[in-house]
Amino acid sequence: MWGDAVSDYLEDRTASKPKSLFEKWVVPVCTIITTGSLLVGGVWAYFHFDRFEEPELHHRASLDGSVEWRERSKSDCIGWFKIKFANIGRRPIKLTDLTFNVWYVELGAPNAPVTYIDVVNGAKSTALIDVVIVPKTEPNEPIIETIYPPGVSDEVRLMVHVKRDAGKLLMFKATGQSKLVGDDQKHPWYTHQVEYGCNEKPRE
Repeated sequence: MWGDAVSDYLEDRTASKPKSLFEKWVVPVCTIITTGSLLVGGVWAYFHFDRFEEPELHHRASLDGSVEWRERSKSDCIGWFKIKFANIGRRPIKLTDLTFNVWYVELGAPNAPVTYIDVVNGAKSTALIDVVIVPKTEPNEPIIETIYPPGVSDEVRLMVHVKRDAGKLLMFKATGQSKLVGDDQKHPWYTHQVEYGCNEKPRE
């Protein structure tokens, strides 16, 4: 009886086996490296998403406008203002407003070797053409798409009939608004092009 008690006491008091070099150094180092890797990976993922992925979830649209001319007669011609709208983001976009305008661009006599001309905001004359394309006011077929999933684009060619007047500058402008589907905030934009009417430069 007493022998068993002494034996148990001695077993409890026996010094524990010293840790091996592997347990003492390698295991803690591996734990630290693993923890550090997880932290670095998390930080990288956060900033990678913030810098590269998250902006693509915002409203991102691309638009372009160009003018084409076609001869019709000695007194007139036909012009087309081509508008291309594209969704280059990763969320669907809705085209809510689109207006098409044409103005004469009046240039006064230059009083300096080079003069800046704000043709977009400096149009003083009444618009020759002022047409609302979107939203449609008539129940006929729309001429341009209004919902754009990611990567989708559409274009429309707006035709004008122009009297020949050599040297007259015309400004074609499309003004619109679009928004992310499911969002109320609208984003304004415009594209414009300045051309000689019927592509006829001033006669010397």
